[in-house]
Amino acid sequence: MSRRKLAFYDPAAPGTLSAALRESVEQGASSALVPGAAPPSWMEQRAREAGLRTLRPGGTLPAGAFESCDLVVIPPGDTDTVAGSLHALLGEDIAVLAPVTDGHFSRRVVYLLSIPKAGTHMMLRLFEIMGLPRSPERHPQPGSWCTVVGYQYHPPCRELFAGDWFEPVGRQLFLRSPGVFVYRHPLDIVVSELDWFLKSEHAFSGFLRGFHNDDDRIEALIANGSVMGTIRERVMRHAGWIHFSNVCPVSYEELVGSRGQGSDSEQADTIWALQLKLQIPGDPAAFAARLYDPGSATFSKGRIGRHIERFSPRHFEAVSRLPSDFLDLLGYVPGRTHSSRSTVLRERPLHVKQLQFDQLYTPRLVREGLAGDNIVEIAGRYFAVRQGRSLLSSSDAFEMARTEEGFAAIGDAIEAAPRHRSDAPAGATPRSVDETFFGFRVVRLVTDWAAVRLSAGDVDLNAADTGEVARLEAEGLVVRAGSEPRLLAAVLERVVEAIWELPGSPAKHPVAGGNGITSIATRLARIAREIDDFRAGMARWHPEPSAANPLVMEGFLGFNLVCVDTRWLAVDQSLGPTDLREMRADTRNSLERQALIVSGSRPGLVLGRVLIRALSRIVATCSRELDGASPRDHRRDDVSRALAEVKARWRDLEADLEPARASPPAADDAGESDYFGFDIVHVAGRWFGVPSAGRDAADPSQSPDAFARMVRTGVAVAGPTVDAVRVAVLGIVIGRMREREQIVEDTLAGVIREIRGHRDGGIK
Repeated sequence: MSRRKLAFYDPAAPGTLSAALRESVEQGASSALVPGAAPPSWMEQRAREAGLRTLRPGGTLPAGAFESCDLVVIPPGDTDTVAGSLHALLGEDIAVLAPVTDGHFSRRVVYLLSIPKAGTHMMLRLFEIMGLPRSPERHPQPGSWCTVVGYQYHPPCRELFAGDWFEPVGRQLFLRSPGVFVYRHPLDIVVSELDWFLKSEHAFSGFLRGFHNDDDRIEALIANGSVMGTIRERVMRHAGWIHFSNVCPVSYEELVGSRGQGSDSEQADTIWALQLKLQIPGDPAAFAARLYDPGSATFSKGRIGRHIERFSPRHFEAVSRLPSDFLDLLGYVPGRTHSSRSTVLRERPLHVKQLQFDQLYTPRLVREGLAGDNIVEIAGRYFAVRQGRSLLSSSDAFEMARTEEGFAAIGDAIEAAPRHRSDAPAGATPRSVDETFFGFRVVRLVTDWAAVRLSAGDVDLNAADTGEVARLEAEGLVVRAGSEPRLLAAVLERVVEAIWELPGSPAKHPVAGGNGITSIATRLARIAREIDDFRAGMARWHPEPSAANPLVMEGFLGFNLVCVDTRWLAVDQSLGPTDLREMRADTRNSLERQALIVSGSRPGLVLGRVLIRALSRIVATCSRELDGASPRDHRRDDVSRALAEVKARWRDLEADLEPARASPPAADDAGESDYFGFDIVHVAGRWFGVPSAGRDAADPSQSPDAFARMVRTGVAVAGPTVDAVRVAVLGIVIGRMREREQIVEDTLAGVIREIRGHRDGGIK
């Protein structure tokens, strides 16, 4: 009777060792061996308390070392040391008690890889009786088995690495986890395929039933490459997994046991080897007794060597015409049942690579510019992240991987990108590596920041010499600045100037052509999306100007940014040298009304207003040029929709940067849209009723003074509360109704007088 049994204890919980030792003593163990030097004193104490007679060191465990003991107790150690000690017990008939490490099945995912019809369901059955559940392939969990994304049980090795679903970078979870590769004699696979594919529910049944008899069908399965490929092609799609050091190759012939005309001892050795490599506790004999399952959905005959019974000379001849590499790689020859490589592969150590923290969590940009998102790979998972956010360190990347959902495959992340939006406020967890910003790639240099135009290709500015960088700057392919906000501002200025200088734009041609306007609308739509990047960059910027020099930024869209008495101002450069500290308040207000000064409580808000005004001027010019076009001309609508999208993003930006201007009203004091033709809005602590449509409609980018002017001219009304504004609006509406009534009365009176004047003339 076999003594094999594998159990584990947790070194962090010494009581688990005591319980495991007591259980071993109850089952008849009296002496134990500890590999290596003398066991720790605390382990000896636990052994005595459990009633174990002896616990002695085993040194290098020479042959026969286990004949005089009942149990091997592996002391605590690192993952590789414990795995090595377990591997040394592969061929031994002994009970083993080992510590839990990161190599324990509860802390890893096991990947199943198999050739179709090679005995996949037998391995599934083994996982089941071992207590290893399945987890979703897109969200694999430690302590379970799963498959590679998109391929169920049969991921083709070559296609997987050649395709776009995964990138061969080595950090994917399935390359850092143990895998089990199930293989079988390829000629037995042919016979198993014949049994399964002929069933009417199978897709290939129509193909095989087109042949006259089973002999023709077997030959087609061997050598006909027109539908499924030859047996060589089918096997070689998967056989490459046998080379991987993190994979345990297991043949069907080893697993099937005597009930499948195999060997029970070989079956036991194979299960035991899997337990030791995957570190799964249990009794291999008990697992083997329940393994052979004729009730499997795809079970047919289940015996090994079936091709020897079914193949005729013509079939062996068809095999001989194929290259033999598919047989040689797996260790098979025609006419024999077992692989010559099975023992060597079973005894091959399992090596699962462990990457250092920085190797694993250094973020890597994989795809760029997917509907405003980038795809970033971290620790083998793929994240769709919003452009304009930065991952500045491995720690940041680790935090993202810990707190946010990632995908096991690039394909899933790409599909999620258009829908993916972060709800986190700007300046929260940085989320991108090398993001695109208005067609530029933003990079952090050693001493400053740079933006590289995407059309320039892969340019490594840290490695480029000074002359090369100067040339790129002169050609407009590179923009440099001392800080990220200054760089973003410089890029924004170039974007607006580029739009203004577009061929076909109103600045170039008095009559705007359709292509020019359509192009501008397209760019405006993109700018609306990319203002999110502006929000992310500017919201994090808090410069500290000195009292002696209030100038903070020079030449942003023709404005200088200054800070005077804690107030941020963008001053039109056309004003020339201006001492704002000595300027009278009424003079400053007059300049603001003329749009020569733009003010705000934060620098990002001021620059945002300058940006929106520049864009609005472009759109206004386009609209004027389109006034002569047909009202049905969709181009004007395109521009209008694009501007609306820009303004919507602006409202979000304004809410981010100056909450006081867009503070939400109280629950019982909410604003209202289209209240008798007026929008009731909350601006700078006051409520305004402004026309819902027309040239006097409310514009969130307008200053509080602009709203006040509308009130003074009678276009809008104001009040301390929503109800006060409603009363004022109703007063205007009623007044207009009375005016209309008077007009109607006067009109009717005039008509009546006219009729009476013509009555004598016979007019009825």
